[in-house]
Amino acid sequence: MTVTVDGSLNGCIGSLQPEPLAAAVSRLAWEAAFADPRLPALEWSEYPRADVKISLLSDPEPLDVATEDELIAALRPGVDGVIIAAGGRRATFLPAVWETLPDRVAFVHQLERKAGMRGWPRGARAWRYTSVEVGGPLCGDDGEAS
Repeated sequence: MTVTVDGSLNGCIGSLQPEPLAAAVSRLAWEAAFADPRLPALEWSEYPRADVKISLLSDPEPLDVATEDELIAALRPGVDGVIIAAGGRRATFLPAVWETLPDRVAFVHQLERKAGMRGWPRGARAWRYTSVEVGGPLCGDDGEAS
């Protein structure tokens, strides 16, 4: 679940584990708006300028990569969401992140940074997935909650 205000990220919380959609949407919407520890909570005055997007992920597909260069070469910019994991750390970028990080190398380096990794450690693993996004303004044209 991603919440933006005036086009800027205001919260992004998700789950990589399958769960019932109705329960996940309500929980993740609240968490993205009010409980993302990296970003400020959504304020009442921001509601009319807020958008919410739900990303429905495909099942992750393991990538047979042993090095950072192999991962970079395997990615499909604009298509793939990516999960990386090593040493108890894990991070993901949704396919939509390609809009702000279109360069494969920068995309992977930022994802490694998000995971708290320095480079591509031995034994690191990666998966890719696709997503379908739905969503739009949190409020209608009249300023009332949708």
